[in-house]
Amino acid sequence: MAALYAEFRGWLHQEVGDLNGANAWTERALQQAHAADDRNLTAYAHVRLGQLAEVERDDDRVIGLARAAQYRQGLSAQTQALVLQQEARGHAIAGNETACLTKLDQARTAIVGVQPRWTDEYEVGFFFDEPRLDAQHAACLLELDRTADAITAYQATLGAAICRWEQGINLAKLARARVVNGEPDQAAAAGFQALNISRETGNTMIIDELRKLPAWGHLKSLREALDTTS
Repeated sequence: MAALYAEFRGWLHQEVGDLNGANAWTERALQQAHAADDRNLTAYAHVRLGQLAEVERDDDRVIGLARAAQYRQGLSAQTQALVLQQEARGHAIAGNETACLTKLDQARTAIVGVQPRWTDEYEVGFFFDEPRLDAQHAACLLELDRTADAITAYQATLGAAICRWEQGINLAKLARARVVNGEPDQAAAAGFQALNISRETGNTMIIDELRKLPAWGHLKSLREALDTTS
């Protein structure tokens, strides 16, 4: 229970932009999960630390943490898929397309046909499903500069039943893909949708993603709106 609360507190710190606090609490969650011999939570804490390493674009650490999580035997299908897609993210940052797509295929095999189970007792990774994997696949394609494929993949996720802040991040990344693909009008539209979701949810990760967009042309008004956002 203590490990679960520590992991959740780490997530809250990340949502408000405090990466030092996020790392500290997630490390604590990992230690407590180890002490409790909870294999799924230990693996998930490795995934979360890998996600934080992504922010710094530390591909070696992302991959290493994901591989460490895979040493645990008997993981649930959803946790296993989370671990595999997280390694894929590391390979995407490193520019290794073959390794990235291989891990994504393995993640899809692990999760195919699995439906999230909503129960009174919290289960690590219960939320992870094929639409969320589709979004991660799209993010990897964007990272690998396959922007046209990323746009197609993101468009397929927009109607999926995922939570609001995830929709915001997907829209922000879709905006980036459209900029690179030479579609500034569509990029601005997706960017403003993402900005509205960020304001609605208070999620700073969406803002961080939007700040990667350029400030020229059709996106100038979006940049001005971002500059007024704390």
